[in-house]
Amino acid sequence: MRVSAVIPAYNEEERVADTVRALLGSPLIDEVVVVDDGSRDRTAIRAAAAGARVVSLPRNRGKSAALAAGVREAQGEVLLFVDADVGRSAALLPLLLGPVLAGKADMVIADLLPPVATSAVRHRTRGGGFGLAVGAAARAVRELTGWQPRSPLSGQRALRREVWERASPLPPGFGVEVALTIRSLLQGFRVMELPVAFEHRVTGWDWRSIYHRAKQWWAIRRAIRICRREALSDKGGGVPWMQ
Repeated sequence: MRVSAVIPAYNEEERVADTVRALLGSPLIDEVVVVDDGSRDRTAIRAAAAGARVVSLPRNRGKSAALAAGVREAQGEVLLFVDADVGRSAALLPLLLGPVLAGKADMVIADLLPPVATSAVRHRTRGGGFGLAVGAAARAVRELTGWQPRSPLSGQRALRREVWERASPLPPGFGVEVALTIRSLLQGFRVMELPVAFEHRVTGWDWRSIYHRAKQWWAIRRAIRICRREALSDKGGGVPWMQ
């Protein structure tokens, strides 16, 4: 099966090229599609120079819309979603493809390994360090599906195209991961997590970073509310996003 890696990217000129090159180094990946989500820097130029096919959105539309644009452009029957800031550690993410390509899972989510006592990886935190949102997302997944995730907000995922298509359209922004997990499980797809030692850039605590975290939190809360309404509607005889 053909595999397409899809990378949503917003102002990621510093790390996107390393991410692209790491993925293209895997024999399992046939193409890398980078969606430049209205960046104001050289993200698109550096991604293209590294070998990616670039889709440029005229304005910033958020992660969910960027992923959707990338999936429309991608040719693969299997998709590998990768955040632009994982850099060279993206070379580990094709590990997620194994269970999907072997027919043992429909979606595999990368579970970020906890920190170890070395300076090189001391900055790693499960779920990107946004504990409040991770906890709320994990509780929502367990409540609505019965499955207990460890990394409900991980953006690193391998999945069959059908999973994405059956779950779409997904809530906007950063709520895309939790909604994708919940909808996939409720439709009977096989979802699993796999520990992978990838690395994320850690968001700081300046006002821009706090604003970014707040946007994440509200988008995740909105997605959880949508999924709860859908689950209740399903019990009553219909799922809104499928009608």
